[in-house]
Amino acid sequence: MYLLDTNIISKATRKDPESIEIINNLRNKWMIHNQHLDLFTSVIVIQEIEFGILQAQLKHGKDYKKDYFTNQNAFISDKISVLDYTNEMAKRFAKIKSKLNSSGKNVGDADLMIAAAAIETNLVLITNNTKHFEVIPGLAIEDWTKPL
Repeated sequence: MYLLDTNIISKATRKDPESIEIINNLRNKWMIHNQHLDLFTSVIVIQEIEFGILQAQLKHGKDYKKDYFTNQNAFISDKISVLDYTNEMAKRFAKIKSKLNSSGKNVGDADLMIAAAAIETNLVLITNNTKHFEVIPGLAIEDWTKPL
């Protein structure tokens, strides 16, 4: 039903107003769907999160935000199914990138791969970076950092 983007997972595990809004929206969606909510993310999101953790720890030391990163990993393993990247997703990525390039629009490869995963699995991409993703044809997006 929903594919969580990197920024949503990162925000959901923080202690700030956007995090509270994400949790409230998750709870509301859970109630709307009869207390069942299928949450997914992409292996590409995991790649981005792991890269961010490594970069932060290289810059600030291995214990930098250790609890925060532990919470992120626990949130993913407890609540979210991780989708592998498939041949169909790769082909969708190529079509999207080609179409965007021909119209002069540029979206980073990792984001295009996440979008391709969402489209190929008929999932709504949950992101707070809607402007970045709205140029991708066929992609359903929602921003859970704002009230639904």
